[in-house]
Amino acid sequence: MSEKNVESPFRFGGKKYRSEISGRHYSKSFNNKGDPGGNLKAIFTGKNRGNIIKSILLVIFSGICVFYSEGGKDLKETGGIKEIAKSEIDDFQDISLKLFRNELTRSLIVDYYSKITKSKRVAEAIILSADKYDIPVSLAFSLSWAESRYLPRAVNYNSNSVDRGLFQLNSLSFPNLDNSIYFDPYKNANLGLRHLKFCLNKGKNELVGLAIYNAGVSRVVNGHIPFSTLNHVSRILEYKRKLDARLRTEMKKVIPVVSLAELFFNRNRT
Repeated sequence: MSEKNVESPFRFGGKKYRSEISGRHYSKSFNNKGDPGGNLKAIFTGKNRGNIIKSILLVIFSGICVFYSEGGKDLKETGGIKEIAKSEIDDFQDISLKLFRNELTRSLIVDYYSKITKSKRVAEAIILSADKYDIPVSLAFSLSWAESRYLPRAVNYNSNSVDRGLFQLNSLSFPNLDNSIYFDPYKNANLGLRHLKFCLNKGKNELVGLAIYNAGVSRVVNGHIPFSTLNHVSRILEYKRKLDARLRTEMKKVIPVVSLAELFFNRNRT
């Protein structure tokens, strides 16, 4: 399955925004053959280049000033967009789903987890299924890390069964599946996270839900949880804590800029 294109955070409403320069301005920058050349290079060199950059910055700054003067009072009264964005990140337990569901910040989450897994395909597969089943994204990735280290073709042989793929689908729990399903990141993530959602609903919290995913419902309900399962769950939750902390730190650097752009363009549309 080919990789899916994720829309850039600087593409608003599915449209690319561009500025246009008049034909009269361009006419001096083309030679007799209609090819760019001659004076075109001169426009972007020396003092002219500096003037162009200043003009662009002035337009951007003017737009921000208009935004604040016409409707930014509520933001200024509460400390500004930067503080609001940081506050939301600190208060929101699972910011990944919130950011992924926003078209302006979707690619930030995909890029972040692509670096973690070293595979955009794996990252997309896990995020899409986590979104589908409303599972904290960091929990989904932490489980996949503990189960397979994000390797789509990971295999583990037990005494009477085999675990395969990103979420180590067990051959007894998932019979009648061929390798094309076990080793497909999207299909494996869909089945694995659907089962995790069942476990979370059964266990009522992440700790018990993860224990059920690893040891099975009967052993957990009857209090016969293996020591290896307790260690396994502990590693997952610790890894999740680190993922969340790192994500919050990185998002605080970029969310204020994206939030300002979102609010500014939304205000201009209305």
